[in-house]
Amino acid sequence: MTPMMVPAASVVVVWRALFHDNGYVNAIFEHLGLDSIRWLNSGYGMAVVVLIFVWKTMGYNMVLFMAGLAGIPTDYLEVAKQEGASAWW
Repeated sequence: MTPMMVPAASVVVVWRALFHDNGYVNAIFEHLGLDSIRWLNSGYGMAVVVLIFVWKTMGYNMVLFMAGLAGIPTDYLEVAKQEGASAWW
């Protein structure tokens, strides 16, 4: 839920810290003996943008999902338990 509490400028700071040419991800790659990647100039650019967008919007979506789950009447849960429903199905 933390990503919803931070402004977009903070997301850009995290982006730069992770995916800059000298960022943390490239530092890990170099530590493992791999070549560093120029993220926005490679084929991974769109994947990184989608990853950051999902991370930023995940908090809002989780709040909506948890509110929906909290709104299920307890009568439905009791009937489901009596009918043999398990936690997974």
